[in-house]
Amino acid sequence: MSLTGNGSKSIRRQDVLDQKSIAVGLKKLVMAHKATAGDTGINLGALVSPTEMSTLGFVNPSAQEILAANLKFYRSNLRVVSSHKGLLMDYLSYNVASSSRINFTDFTAEADEIFVITFDDNAKTGITMVDSEPIIATGPLAVGATDFNTGVPYEVGINSTSKQVGKVLVFRNGDIQFRNPSNGTSGGNYQEIAAGLGLGVIIRFNNAPVGQEDNIIVVGLGTAYRPDGSVFAEIENLAGQVDRVVEVLSDVSGLDEDEFQTAPNSVDLKAFGDRVLALEALAAENLSALRQYTLSVSGTNTWVTERAVGIPYRTLDGTWRLRFNISGSHTSATTTSLTVSGVVFKTLPGPTTRQACHANDNSGGSAPSNNFCQGGSSTISINHASANTQNTVFGDVELDGQPSFVP
Repeated sequence: MSLTGNGSKSIRRQDVLDQKSIAVGLKKLVMAHKATAGDTGINLGALVSPTEMSTLGFVNPSAQEILAANLKFYRSNLRVVSSHKGLLMDYLSYNVASSSRINFTDFTAEADEIFVITFDDNAKTGITMVDSEPIIATGPLAVGATDFNTGVPYEVGINSTSKQVGKVLVFRNGDIQFRNPSNGTSGGNYQEIAAGLGLGVIIRFNNAPVGQEDNIIVVGLGTAYRPDGSVFAEIENLAGQVDRVVEVLSDVSGLDEDEFQTAPNSVDLKAFGDRVLALEALAAENLSALRQYTLSVSGTNTWVTERAVGIPYRTLDGTWRLRFNISGSHTSATTTSLTVSGVVFKTLPGPTTRQACHANDNSGGSAPSNNFCQGGSSTISINHASANTQNTVFGDVELDGQPSFVP
């Protein structure tokens, strides 16, 4: 028997199969959950504290503390007791599906059944191997972009109530950046974006680069820990399933199995994250482009606009177009010219430089003909065979560029 470490005790014997040692970094946790009838498991990220216990001062640990305990890896340190069924047995009565979920295996919960889950900080798996890597990310922040992907998860919101720096230090063009107070959306230089369970990979700057991209460096104030060891039987089980999937994919795709076997490294993960951010930005841009705007329209012959709407959008090749519908009234005339503020119609090649559009005579006469959008201007011309007083004009035409009213 021996004592090792600074204040960390361990009990060692050659003939003891499951050694008990106080593992550095582990914290004893006691959780309680009141279930509803028919529950098939316990979501440790959304525990319902029993009032019978909370009135006496009991408080459940936070979701972040529970996640940090890595319960799936240390499942033998768990003890689950039911108020109706007594002590439950691992695998037989429940299964640790993940570090935040326990599933029942042979029953469902009864109404108001209380489960008390204890996580023992005395590790029962002997010496635990832990692999770690520093949080270091560098790269450009593109013009117009605000999100930078670190590629390595970090804890979000550390010291958010008292300091403007958390788990990582952020540099922009060599200058230290300060997190927004309380990790909000303003007041500093950036915000840490949570992806769930207290972790994130995105640094969102308050301002985007203008003119040229900025250089970003993100350095961790600690390390990202990744538990490792031969006890990862679960991983071996999953690896066998993946190998079978790879075999089938290889046959179907015609690619060699080696094409599927490489595990993604931090560079791959960052590239994937950057691609996701780019697609999100493109989707946001397309959604913005599909917004319907109210158009500002004036015209000749004392034109009065009754309704004018348009949907500006950009095609995959970068061409801006405008789908519009405009109606109004005017004094009797055979030709009426409209001016649409904020747009310039594209000049088409050829002698006319015009784009055709359609118009209706709303006052009951014949349909106008020879209607067009004049290239290089904001003018729509409506021409009638005979004088009228009301018109609707509509079309889908090319523009010289982005309308001024589109952000």
